[in-house]
Amino acid sequence: MSEASAPIDETEYQLLVLAVSRLVGGFRVLWLHPEFKPERGGSSGGGVWTEAAADARRLPETGRAVRGSAGVTVQVRGSFYDPWRSTPTLHGLVIRSLIRARDWPKDAQGGDIELLEQEANESYYALVDACRRAGQLAARLYEARGFKHYEPDEVQARMASHDKDYLEDLPIALTVVIEDALTGSGFTWEGLAEFDEWDKTAHLTTESLVELATRQFYEYDVLAYLSGPLVDQADPITIGLLPDHDGSVITLTYADDTTLRRATHEGPSLEGDDLPLSIRHSNTIVTFPVRVAVDAPVEAYLHVYRFGAERMVRIVDVLRIAQPAAIGLAGLRVSPRSRYTPMIRRAYAWEFEPDAAPYQTRRMIYPPPDEPISSEEIETVRRLLAIHLPGVERKGFGVALRRFRDSYERYPEGDYNRLLDIAIAFEALILNDGPDKELSYRLRLRGARWLEDTIEGRREVFRSLQHLYELRSRIAHGETTDSLKPKDVVRLREVMVRAPELLRRALRYVLEGRGPAGTKDEQIREWWRDLELS
Repeated sequence: MSEASAPIDETEYQLLVLAVSRLVGGFRVLWLHPEFKPERGGSSGGGVWTEAAADARRLPETGRAVRGSAGVTVQVRGSFYDPWRSTPTLHGLVIRSLIRARDWPKDAQGGDIELLEQEANESYYALVDACRRAGQLAARLYEARGFKHYEPDEVQARMASHDKDYLEDLPIALTVVIEDALTGSGFTWEGLAEFDEWDKTAHLTTESLVELATRQFYEYDVLAYLSGPLVDQADPITIGLLPDHDGSVITLTYADDTTLRRATHEGPSLEGDDLPLSIRHSNTIVTFPVRVAVDAPVEAYLHVYRFGAERMVRIVDVLRIAQPAAIGLAGLRVSPRSRYTPMIRRAYAWEFEPDAAPYQTRRMIYPPPDEPISSEEIETVRRLLAIHLPGVERKGFGVALRRFRDSYERYPEGDYNRLLDIAIAFEALILNDGPDKELSYRLRLRGARWLEDTIEGRREVFRSLQHLYELRSRIAHGETTDSLKPKDVVRLREVMVRAPELLRRALRYVLEGRGPAGTKDEQIREWWRDLELS
């Protein structure tokens, strides 16, 4: 068993129980004293909320607003200090009491209130000492305050040297634990005189501290904020399991305001510009849990963003294949799933964080889909995700996927240049057996034979791929709708609709095993030859 997961012994436990009971009891007597004067001001919490006009678009079953449509806006308000509050906030009451207890002189003299303050001071330092003795509790409290910055040995060194940040952060971390316990016991400042659950408060505080002292893993949610597919169901939809991470469940659900709030600034404050515009247009959340050993190196924590990004990209692939909509990934976040957990810096979220990336060429804002995702499409997502997440070894498939993604993410809505990427994707899927002769004809013939079963359907696919190939070449050489003939403009608009649909079908066929297998040219060539001759 690692040092981080070692249990605390009975002596350490009893010291913790006594120290918590003493401090909570001290607060009870202090707060009830008639001379105790808490600060009335305090922080008013910020928030995120969606506003929708009376005629705004809503989902038909749940009535939820569709962000990105006319009449729907997302408002963000940061936390601010309100000096005119008539009552103290619970957080302000506890944090100021703890900090005052830490800073009160040990030799206070005078009336009852001064003696109570002296007792609170001694109780605070008794609890700090008990935390230091209880396994890795002090280290866990220190880390819980902010980001995962330091290696385990660095945390121990800072604690041993009484680092200034450690001494200042410890009461702040303890505040959250005590505040949660008071809330769980039903405490309110207005009901202080009648409150009689102080023993329960002490018990809940001790329970939380013991759990933190013996914790083996920190747990997080990886959240992808998407423009769609629109989810018109009240409960989250399970769409798959992570094959390489203990079978973590992947869910798809509506992005409510609480979930949007998790995408804001990771610190204790919330600024008005902390929610990117792209995320304000998101309607859907894909999420799955991950966990990291508490004594893992910092790099293991930073890697969670890279791990999450790689999986989310594949999940979005499948969503795009399953539903004909401009589904886009607006942002990625790793958010603590459990209390008293250090946050993770977005150092490796390059694809989804413009500020952290060496360059950024992705489109971030997409229109909402026309229709909610159907039950049939959900089943398609489940089936394909089980295949795509572990990975598929097919020659050309990786290139085709990258170009498929680029056709969504590099161009604004209706940009004809996306046909360049779509055409390259078809070439990677269909002309993947080596020879470079009669490319256009072989692409049309194979695509028609592969993607349709009837003569009429194959003729239509043959023509669509012919028009795609011809128009791709003309667009690549600088022609626009102004220079094309009217009949070619009509063909171009038809191909803009038909080509993405055919590419989605081709990618689905590959995932379903309905295409050439393996990576060897001769094996692939034989598969295509059999198809052409059948």
